[in-house]
Amino acid sequence: MTHAWTSAIGTWKLGRTLSNLIRSTANTAGHDLRIGRAG
Repeated sequence: MTHAWTSAIGTWKLGRTLSNLIRSTANTAGHDLRIGRAG
């Protein structure tokens, strides 16, 4: 395993984690907005 390969995998995992976090935050925000409108 070269250092470049390890860091590429680390970057990919970090990117996936970030996009999952952003997606779940957006879903939560959208859910709250829908509840707010309905209420």
